[in-house]
Amino acid sequence: MKKASTLLLFCLALFSLSAQNFLVTNLTCEHRTNPIGLDAKQPRFSWKIKTEQRRGWQQTAWQIQVSLDADFSEKNLVWDSGKVESDASVLQTYKGAALKSGARYWWRVRVWDEKGKESGWSGNAFWDTALLSPADWKAAWVEPESEAAPPRYSPAWMLRKEFSTTKDIAFAHAYVSAHGL
Repeated sequence: MKKASTLLLFCLALFSLSAQNFLVTNLTCEHRTNPIGLDAKQPRFSWKIKTEQRRGWQQTAWQIQVSLDADFSEKNLVWDSGKVESDASVLQTYKGAALKSGARYWWRVRVWDEKGKESGWSGNAFWDTALLSPADWKAAWVEPESEAAPPRYSPAWMLRKEFSTTKDIAFAHAYVSAHGL
């Protein structure tokens, strides 16, 4: 019994030493973490890999999924790259359907190493698209009431606009342009 226990412990120790634990971290979209107001129609994704092995580890493939929800349900899946044989983990381009203006997209990635071992999915990250087309700008401009220009060396005018809504607001984005500042 003692020999069997010793042999079992020895095998477990060897197995744990040979297992290369790694995970995908630091997800960025266009060099930013969870950006809001992104105007790229084909955003680029990057990630880092954290591994317990100090040398010799190599990513050999990756897979990215993009979804309209954080659960990555099949009906809301916008793009699945499939397994792409590549060691690149920087600026991988979105190649899915056209993105919608003012929408939140969730994304995640998993990678494979040189031994074919899969990392499992990363944590979720997101990006919110800006207004991607001039036709999406539907609001009226907020302008000064007076036609008179401000004195030449005065600070820029501060403009405010009040509005009301009949529905509760869960969250809101204000798309603002400051032409000439």
